[in-house]
Amino acid sequence: MHRYLKIHDIYIDFNYQFNDFFSSAINAYEIPHLPKNYHQLNVSIKDHIYDDTTDQLLYQNKTRHIYESKTTRTIVTYTNDHQDIKHIITYTKDYKHIHIILNQKLGQRLAEYEYVLTGFMFMEIAVSRNYLPMHASAFSIGGHTMLLSGPSKSGKSTQTRFFKNTFDDMFIINEDKPLLFLKDDQCYAIGSPWSGKDVINNNAVKEVDALFFINQADTLGVYPLTDKEKITHVFKNIQKPLYEHFINHILETINQVIKHVKMYRFDCINEDRSATYLYQFMEGRHENQKPLCN
Repeated sequence: MHRYLKIHDIYIDFNYQFNDFFSSAINAYEIPHLPKNYHQLNVSIKDHIYDDTTDQLLYQNKTRHIYESKTTRTIVTYTNDHQDIKHIITYTKDYKHIHIILNQKLGQRLAEYEYVLTGFMFMEIAVSRNYLPMHASAFSIGGHTMLLSGPSKSGKSTQTRFFKNTFDDMFIINEDKPLLFLKDDQCYAIGSPWSGKDVINNNAVKEVDALFFINQADTLGVYPLTDKEKITHVFKNIQKPLYEHFINHILETINQVIKHVKMYRFDCINEDRSATYLYQFMEGRHENQKPLCN
């Protein structure tokens, strides 16, 4: 399959093999042609993959070798027994050209690997363009846009489901990996075709009112974070760049997001009323609390 995509101001020439995760979600981002400045993201499948690069070995462990030349990097990932290569990713350091080769032996998991690895590299593109990929669920309800963030198995998906059960007007921007960016001192969240295993996303841009970091608890509560806590929580729940050159990009974006976005710890419970409580907080309907937005 071959698609031209526009994800906010990121343009991608996307060649992929499987529709399993892209069949419906990707349509909203498709455009008829590309401008001059775009990124190529290509996926191919081979019966066998050889590690024949002559570039300098930069890093290795049992299952991963990373090679580097002046202009490119290559990531070679082996099986656990080191008898075969699962996939190779080669990309230019500006992420303008990315090629992912999958081993046919991945079998029924080929579509899953394609989705995960193309998503990973798209997030790298986003970081290079000063976006901040957050591990969060981003959605709007009643004029409020919020993010629920937390690491895997923190309960983020469960809490998002409580909102779905409770509010008919819930609009999901991206259920797993929204991109944040700043413009005129305001923070915005955007969707992309890569949005976790359930692939729920919309081609939308929404101004963010608040970011909540989930904490499983016995009682409900919302608590402001200190600047130190904000940095810790944000850094835990973003994609760190592969290429050190872009560390400064992401640190500057983190600083700006922390400066301009209200952030809280959300003590939640495993019940639908978690969603009601947080919405009431957004409305300013808890004691001694002003509304977060007018």
